[in-house]
Amino acid sequence: MKFEEKKPLKRIDSLVINKIEIEQTTVTQTFPILPYIFFDSASSEIKPIYLKNSNNDSFSEAGLPQDNVEIYYRILDLIGSRMNSNKKANLIINGVTDGAELSNTTLRLKLGMNRAEIIKQYLIDNWKIEENRIITKSQELPNLATSTQYKEGFAENRRVEFSSNNSELFEPVSHTKFLEFATTNDKIQISPKLNNQNDIKHWTMHLSADDRIIYNTRGDKPLELNEIQLDSKLINQIGNSTAKNKLVKVVFQIIDGENNVESSEYQIPVNLKSQNFELGRLNLIVFDFDRSDLSKFNQNLISKFVESSIKPESTVNIIGSTDKLGEIDYNFQLSKSRAENVNAFIRNKMPGVNIQKIEGIGSSLLKYNNDLPEGRFYCRTVLIEVKTPLEKR
Repeated sequence: MKFEEKKPLKRIDSLVINKIEIEQTTVTQTFPILPYIFFDSASSEIKPIYLKNSNNDSFSEAGLPQDNVEIYYRILDLIGSRMNSNKKANLIINGVTDGAELSNTTLRLKLGMNRAEIIKQYLIDNWKIEENRIITKSQELPNLATSTQYKEGFAENRRVEFSSNNSELFEPVSHTKFLEFATTNDKIQISPKLNNQNDIKHWTMHLSADDRIIYNTRGDKPLELNEIQLDSKLINQIGNSTAKNKLVKVVFQIIDGENNVESSEYQIPVNLKSQNFELGRLNLIVFDFDRSDLSKFNQNLISKFVESSIKPESTVNIIGSTDKLGEIDYNFQLSKSRAENVNAFIRNKMPGVNIQKIEGIGSSLLKYNNDLPEGRFYCRTVLIEVKTPLEKR
């Protein structure tokens, strides 16, 4: 039997693609560490989310993602790596409970100790930390407990707490001078011009950047107009590819009822503009539940950030926020108090600083999942954002 070779359809005339305007900013961001690990009720088992490292030899802080919570999930490996780099640093692990998860105090203290001991054993087994450098203890409730008038408070109090004779163990992770991208476009609009659509069976379309597919879509009816919603991940992939002088491409393919295939490739027009300033960010945590006072650790954190990031020509915005727990009006006041305390501390350190905005936004913008204890803690924060003009060359 002789098979006929499929012939090209020659129906794709062109694709009309709107231009994407992208602004490129150089960013240095500091990601503080939440020194807690949370447990399920009555359990001393480490949650799998904290056990991501498969190869300690390849662990690198520089390779961590640019995201507070994702960095936080690597806290055990951060501590293990830093203890190996600093042989004089010792660690205290305090296991605590929610005060109600077992039937009596004796059992709860034992549970807290079990939680501390399992974390200790992980560091010994996986990071070869000497046993005498880790002290474990337990108590029934945290000293700075979350109120259990909220059911979420129980989950937040079931934890181990880390402390050390050396604050370097809990220094923030810093990613320096990476590129961040934003756009005023909220979507890419793609309109195909086809010579004949009558017997098109289905179509596919994908976007690629850095020679990797970053978006896929398909349909079973003739395509008049396709809108691709741009989220931050897509914007960054497109921006990074354009910054590297690589093409961002769209491939459009149609298949007819006889399974004939036609495919065409087009370049997406991207206008990349560099901002004339560098952005520095510090997300200041940890504020414990219902607190706005600055701990000694946070004071030291701000002092270092001020010295390294704020220049005479810099402008500063200070924005406080809360998690979802509590009344809306109260949270606005709490977030404002957090921002004002940071403002007062910075002005004391640098009287001439140009602070343009001091704002509390309460729980109006929740950046992290507030169904999780760590997500709520990472919303109890003050963002210090510094814009410094780039030197003209």
